[in-house]
Amino acid sequence: MLRPWLGVASCVFCIFAIIFEVLVFVFYFTFLGLEFFGLIAAIFGIMHGFCGMMTSKADCSFQTRQTIFLVDFTVSVLFAFMSFGMLCGTAAAFSIYLFVAAMVGTTPYVLELMALFGIPVVPFLTLIALKGFATVVYIILFSVAVAAAVSNRRNRPHFIAVA
Repeated sequence: MLRPWLGVASCVFCIFAIIFEVLVFVFYFTFLGLEFFGLIAAIFGIMHGFCGMMTSKADCSFQTRQTIFLVDFTVSVLFAFMSFGMLCGTAAAFSIYLFVAAMVGTTPYVLELMALFGIPVVPFLTLIALKGFATVVYIILFSVAVAAAVSNRRNRPHFIAVA
């Protein structure tokens, strides 16, 4: 009974990831390296969620379950790798932003440089808070991806060779 809930959780967190990354890109124009994997992971996560909900139905034939399992296993492994890349990218961005914020707080000329380039301080600090929140959400998302892959491995249909 764990599969449908993992599917729903994957869909919810991935839709949040898409919305969050698009909003951050639109308002702050900041993508950093591996965060591009976030959108790809979100697409894989939504596919994985639908596959998980489909395999939980009791009225599926064996061939349907076998096909869905093979697709779902591939998707869940890719989802786990992509969400790990997304987590690394977001954590790296958060670390860089936090480092710059520490420089802003401790080094006077950084504020002057930000003023020179027209970078507002308050939105920058809200961006740091958003990235920290996103890092926590992506840790949860990576945990869901790993749990889904493990659950997928345990719930696979038994392939019996018929002579």
